Amino acid sequence: MSPFSLEQRRSLDEGLSQRFIALDPAGYFLIKIDREAGELIAEHYSNAIDERGLATDPDTGEVISCKGAGPRAAVAVYRGPDKGRDPGNSRDRDPPLPSAPCPTPWR
Repeated sequence: MSPFSLEQRRSLDEGLSQRFIALDPAGYFLIKIDREAGELIAEHYSNAIDERGLATDPDTGEVISCKGAGPRAAVAVYRGPDKGRDPGNSRDRDPPLPSAPCPTPWR
C-alpha cells in the first residue's frame, strides 16, 4: 500500500514528468518489483535519438510516446533476488545470476 494518496501520486508524477531527461542512445531500463517472487526485474528497451533530441523506435523511426503508446518488447530482461527484503543478505553469499552482457555501458 502506498503512503501517498492517488491524487498525491498523480501530482508527483506530473511534476516529475516535466523534468529534463538526458536520453541515452543505448536505450533505457524500466525497473519493476515482483513482490510474489521476491525479485527485481530490469527490462532494457532500445531507442535512437533523433535530431530534435526525442527518443525514437530504432526499427520504425517513430517517436516513442510516454502516453497512449502501445507496449514495446524489451530487448533483454534481467531478474534477480530483491536484496532490499533481507538486510543480512550479501551479494558475496549469493550464487551469481545467469546474465547476458548489459547492453548499456556504465558511464
